[in-house]
Amino acid sequence: MGTQLQNRSRLRYIARSLGSCKTKVERRTPLSMAVEIIFEPHGTTYDNETHLSSGHNDVELSPLGIEQSKEMGKRYENDHFDAIFCSDLQRAYKSAEIAFGDKFPIIKDARLRECDYGDLTQRPSDEVTPEKPKRIHDPFPNGESYEETSERMKSFLHDLFRDYDGKRVMIIGHRATQYGLERWIKGFSLEEIIPAPWKWQPGWTYSLERINPFEIRNSKWGLGMFADRDIDAGELIVDWNDGRGQIYELASVFDLPKEAANHAIQFDEHKWIDHPDGRNINHSCEPNCGWKGRFKLVAMRDIRKGEELFSDYDTMEDSEWMMLEECGCGTASCRKVIKGLRFLPADKVKEYMQGRYVSEWLIEKYHLD
Repeated sequence: MGTQLQNRSRLRYIARSLGSCKTKVERRTPLSMAVEIIFEPHGTTYDNETHLSSGHNDVELSPLGIEQSKEMGKRYENDHFDAIFCSDLQRAYKSAEIAFGDKFPIIKDARLRECDYGDLTQRPSDEVTPEKPKRIHDPFPNGESYEETSERMKSFLHDLFRDYDGKRVMIIGHRATQYGLERWIKGFSLEEIIPAPWKWQPGWTYSLERINPFEIRNSKWGLGMFADRDIDAGELIVDWNDGRGQIYELASVFDLPKEAANHAIQFDEHKWIDHPDGRNINHSCEPNCGWKGRFKLVAMRDIRKGEELFSDYDTMEDSEWMMLEECGCGTASCRKVIKGLRFLPADKVKEYMQGRYVSEWLIEKYHLD
């Protein structure tokens, strides 16, 4: 793959006036089971009150933290949970025990721990906080990186999905616990999550439907999707029709709302869909991912861990669409101008059709069978 990338967030559609058009928006209903997760942070500790960064230090809840835990129990007194998960640090499991007693199973798991700050453990928060964005990939001295904490969260979520699909659970944890939820379920990169301000609220809700085989992180031209494990040829990358996408039905691509215009994919003459997991797929004229049916992006070949994932935008776009910027994928067959299937060279169409890696709506429209 080339070194210059084309990210949809950096693209603009050709501007021309078509007049106003009322956009029909449809939210999909989830098609599959999921684990419903309620995340709650542990109660306030003595370290919190003195503005120290605890990390793996097993600090006790303060009297305020005990009262907060009791209040949490009252908030959920009419709720049912199949299990309460918490880290094995007492500020987390004591919060669970005070809130729920023996009402639900309470399961301790060390993978839910806070990041290990190493030599900075129990240092002042105003000293540790500026270090955090620097420790995404590089560990704290004698500690761990946020990449490492995120990987243990991913392992936990794999097991959770396997054992609790269709059930409702609570996780009581730490800031790093929630970073893992935001990364693996919401699809945000650690570079986005860690510098963002955090504000307490009474619970966050997450729906765990699958663990994606990729992560979102910085590429050369913005955000990109990178394989976070080896991916087999034919393996599903994203299903835009899994119930979490938002459909737009309108007269023209130029009528897409701003927030979807650079991310939505076309799946019919007047229909587009935006999906939270797939919106950062980059273009390449020699992609490693292709379309199956109207909605599924799959691996066209075996993909190694760490490779960026690419699709060829010409295999699912038509209408008046085109990439405003010249393609800079840098591959040997780079076409420079990307503006829909009609302009894709016949030999390239034939190559893609050997594996049927073209969106089904374009196969039908242009009678490619």
